[in-house]
Amino acid sequence: MLELINRQLPEKGLKVEKATAAVVDATIIHTAGGKQRQAIEVNEQGDVLTETTPSKDADARWIRKDGKFHLGYKQHTRTDADGYIEKIHLTPANAHEVKHLAP
Repeated sequence: MLELINRQLPEKGLKVEKATAAVVDATIIHTAGGKQRQAIEVNEQGDVLTETTPSKDADARWIRKDGKFHLGYKQHTRTDADGYIEKIHLTPANAHEVKHLAP
């Protein structure tokens, strides 16, 4: 769908055909669970009502950024110099951005 939109932008006069620059960004997308081995529900007195095993995302990976650990994915987004999105790619969080710079 993104390709279809990007093809229509020059036709509508909203984008120059060929850009000479690109901006690449990787955003961390957090996933649920990883540390918690078992979830419990308790009442006001502290009695255990239910115990469940939380779901686990087997494809998510850990990454350390700014001294903090994050479990999830990276969304690699490439935009042209005008800020129009050209490509979006999702990888496990431990994937390096350089591998996703190809046109």
